[in-house]
Amino acid sequence: MDEKTGRLAHPIRAALFAVGLLAITGCTSGTSAAPSTSTASAPASVAAPTPNASASIAAALAAEEAALPMPSDRIADWAATSVPQSGGGGALASFHGWTAQTNGPRTSSEFSSLPAGSYQVSFACRGDSVLQVDLSSGDGNAVASAICTDETFVIPVTITSPGLKVALALSDDGAPTVWATSFVAAPGT
Repeated sequence: MDEKTGRLAHPIRAALFAVGLLAITGCTSGTSAAPSTSTASAPASVAAPTPNASASIAAALAAEEAALPMPSDRIADWAATSVPQSGGGGALASFHGWTAQTNGPRTSSEFSSLPAGSYQVSFACRGDSVLQVDLSSGDGNAVASAICTDETFVIPVTITSPGLKVALALSDDGAPTVWATSFVAAPGT
């Protein structure tokens, strides 16, 4: 069934119309119908159309976006006031976004050209969930982990190879959560 109009989809509607038309006309070609005997048969079952998977996913994403602790078009503004920003804010890189069960409870951001050295990674999250934060260097070695629950904090890290990756994992039953992170060179480096 078409979810917007409540009507049967076009191919099903056409098939039902054709069956009905044949029943009314008796399948004749202008001559009188031959006598027929009536036999009882079970009514033909018409399979219900399967729901459109992409429409279901779009509806789930819209519901998750509506459940964010702030409108999604305000996340960039919130991030700009929550963690240092690239450019005038002194950060070498900054990333932000939101995560939820449908749009991906796991996400990551990577600054692959970040030189080896010591940094302060600022992280902020807002929402009613637990967000696991894992930091690793460009060669895949873990350098730090933290849990974020509606807070802002700084994690000092030292990487011995270029690149820094921030991997996020929303708890299995976690509500939609917004996040922001940035990398700043540690003082004295």
